[in-house]
Amino acid sequence: MTSQKQTKPSYIKTIKLYERCRNFIRSITIYSYRSRQDYKEIGIKERTYDDFKRIILDCIDQGFIEENFNGKEKHIRFNADMYKSSYNYLVNTYFIKSLPNNAFYYILILQILSEGDSLLINEIEDAIYQGNDEKQLDISTSALYRALCELTESGLLQTTREKNKIYYQLADNILDQLTAKELQELYTAVSFFTNVSLLSVPGYYLANTISQYLKSQGTACPEKNSLWQYRFCNYSKIVDDEVIYIILQAIENKKALRISYGKNRKSIPLVPEALSTDYPYGRTYLHTTEHATYKVENITKIQTIDKLGQIPRKAKKPAAKKLDLIFTFKATDDEREVTAIKHRLQNEAAWMHCTELDKEHYHYTATVQDAFSFIPWIRSFHKYVSLGCETDTAIKERLEKDKREALQNYGII
Repeated sequence: MTSQKQTKPSYIKTIKLYERCRNFIRSITIYSYRSRQDYKEIGIKERTYDDFKRIILDCIDQGFIEENFNGKEKHIRFNADMYKSSYNYLVNTYFIKSLPNNAFYYILILQILSEGDSLLINEIEDAIYQGNDEKQLDISTSALYRALCELTESGLLQTTREKNKIYYQLADNILDQLTAKELQELYTAVSFFTNVSLLSVPGYYLANTISQYLKSQGTACPEKNSLWQYRFCNYSKIVDDEVIYIILQAIENKKALRISYGKNRKSIPLVPEALSTDYPYGRTYLHTTEHATYKVENITKIQTIDKLGQIPRKAKKPAAKKLDLIFTFKATDDEREVTAIKHRLQNEAAWMHCTELDKEHYHYTATVQDAFSFIPWIRSFHKYVSLGCETDTAIKERLEKDKREALQNYGII
């Protein structure tokens, strides 16, 4: 009898580190014009591109990933519109992350205890062996105990002690305490805050859990696409959730971090202090105790450091920067364009102090920590904005330099 040789799959459908494909997912969401060759130029090899593409096509619903040709080059893009559907299907890309080695213990334990029994560890182990007649699983008592401890610490299990014996059982389901109306209201609230919170993935998972619970109780649940519309909601921000979560945990527990940053993957130790979001552009910034600022999307690797003594502690806080902007609207300007600019200022600059100098001139001022992050926003007002005398000198020089480069590129100077 000849044994058949096992063939390896053409690609692995899961990856251990989600950060490996963050750049690729962000690229197909924002830069839909890139071809296979273009990705090679930014460090994603052709075979890696093919594997990532197959993985993405496996986890995102058909229709939300579109392939088209530009000449002989095939392009791939994320085909979605936040005004038509507020559901971010990129959340499904987190399913490509492979489970840890002991994940099957979690699943087996929860399945065994789902009957409502309260069992000892040896009874749980016996139940696993009974379902493992063909010895497909290599059961470790120590690994089973660790899994029980981890599930208990997470709140999924609760324990009772009787005569020096510890019994494990499923924790009470908090959703059982809510009425159908309260569950529907909770679902509505969660589905709204999911796309505006610093983290989106937990919100999507919670909304899905509530939805499944409502269906199990025979109660209708609102459609996931029909509730909200968002302005300036950027789909790609969700791919940074895992990094953001690690940063938030480090801030909460007063831990230090070591990050690999930028194209050169420079290793940087730091102490995180805060996070801020540039919501319209889908960017999140990490601020450190040294008052340095890093774009979260450029962090390629992150890990927690326990020894804070190796990292420089708080330095003297730098002076805040002043934004001093003057908007000028002349009678000869296009009326519709002026109206649109004023409407933007009402929405986007409501946090700034505004003084109407006269009917043609408006003075906007504000004090900020990171003035450079506002440069793209200032540029978007082109001829209608000028810098006041109190604007930070570095900002003035940067805008003037960018202006000269643009004029040179167009051959004007």
